[in-house]
Amino acid sequence: MARFPDGSLLPQEAARLCALGLLREGARPLAMLARETHRLVSFQLGASLDAAGESIAALPALGLARAEAAPGAAPGEAILHATAAGEAELRALLASAPAPMGGELGRAVASLKLRFADALHAEARRAMLQALVEAARADLARRDEAGAPATALDGAERAAAALRLEALRKALEGA
Repeated sequence: MARFPDGSLLPQEAARLCALGLLREGARPLAMLARETHRLVSFQLGASLDAAGESIAALPALGLARAEAAPGAAPGEAILHATAAGEAELRALLASAPAPMGGELGRAVASLKLRFADALHAEARRAMLQALVEAARADLARRDEAGAPATALDGAERAAAALRLEALRKALEGA
């Protein structure tokens, strides 16, 4: 699986994490899974071909999902179910290194990891949350080292970074 040099997820892997997490929540028709994945990833990253990655329809061919013909559905409209390989891939994606929180991708992946964190056992979930706290702490430190915010937008981004760190700390305390 291709990753950034720091071990964090590429945009395509963020989309895969989202699709596999949604399948873990329950079987879905292929079109619905594609729509939900696009909606969640686009909300965080904006519409992007980079985040599209391989087609969600390819998940069964990769062994990450099982396709089942939907009763009374149009030909080719399969219901996708999670597989053991798909769940293992989801856990591996959740355990990946966090991306820097200063960018949209890092924040998007952190959000997806929090949404699907229950796929991990307690120890792995705590380790993932600790890594996210450290990434958020590093982002806030980087912003503080830059000095006083130059604009109101810089100040708002610094405040958002502080809120992210606090929310992640609370999630870690509750894990």
